[in-house]
Amino acid sequence: MQIVALSGIYHWTLGFNPLVLGALDGLHGPSRNRAFVVDWKTSARRWPEGKAATDLQPTCYLWAEHQLGHEGTRFRFEVVTKTKVPACERHPAAREGDDFTRLGELARVLEIVVANKCFHPRDGGWECANCPYATACKEWHGRRTKSSARPLPSGGAKRDSGRVDV
Repeated sequence: MQIVALSGIYHWTLGFNPLVLGALDGLHGPSRNRAFVVDWKTSARRWPEGKAATDLQPTCYLWAEHQLGHEGTRFRFEVVTKTKVPACERHPAAREGDDFTRLGELARVLEIVVANKCFHPRDGGWECANCPYATACKEWHGRRTKSSARPLPSGGAKRDSGRVDV
């Protein structure tokens, strides 16, 4: 199997979103139309069974490949574990039509969330140390409680069986 590309940049649309960007680690295969998009990862432990099957990243890459006209492209994660006995594992991830429909709907809902400024801070993630919005996250609750002045309800928690769909 040969290396077709390394460290490429993808850009594509989801039909209504102006542009989505992604960085390609590697593209391996006998030809461009029968290649594997390869994403390299490191992990402190072995990946659990099924992780690659539910990850959104392969769906994004394979949708971009579809839009570029590369119908035969496949995807796999190559994971190097940082365990006592290091290992390199391959985790293929297949996607089909309904996966891409779900990706499009997720993007549509997220556009509504962004347009309505419905954000919440993500505290304690590995990204926080270098995030340009770290200060805004720390100050988030103060701005909101001052502007809405709604205290937490008292009387204990109650379960609401209602569901809200966007």
